[in-house]
Amino acid sequence: MKKTEAEVIIGIAQYLIKEKMIDGCVQISLDGMHKKVYPEWKEKINGANILENTNSGYGDVFATFSDTFADLIGKNKLFIECKKGSYSISKNSQEYKLMREAIGQIATIQNYDSDTLYAIAVPKSKRTVKLADEWLRSEGVKKLGIKILLIDENDNVSGFEHESK
Repeated sequence: MKKTEAEVIIGIAQYLIKEKMIDGCVQISLDGMHKKVYPEWKEKINGANILENTNSGYGDVFATFSDTFADLIGKNKLFIECKKGSYSISKNSQEYKLMREAIGQIATIQNYDSDTLYAIAVPKSKRTVKLADEWLRSEGVKKLGIKILLIDENDNVSGFEHESK
């Protein structure tokens, strides 16, 4: 089973709302291709506290943490780059390439904000779990403070539990 990038974006947004991690709305960025490959996107966000953001520079998912969660992690905002993927291991190591691309997108942000938690989000598979464990221990990812969030088939997200002030 696979998850498109739009499904990852919306799944992460819904998780943040369900877990009461955010204050206000979650902003998501969906481009034309996202909407084409996932035409159900509008009905998935209808009635939810999710807004489509058409401005560039906000990542795929952007939100302000609830006071409780902000106090827990010491950051007020969340910026996530999402990538598509499979729940089974791909033959061509697509997970490695997509995760590195997302980390690179965050590492090259011009206006890095110390009050923002930066993360990437990808579907959870054996390979993405292994890469996340390995890369979260790497010096570069540690210095940048990038988190790796893994989303399962039921839109449960792991990766926030490693966070504390």
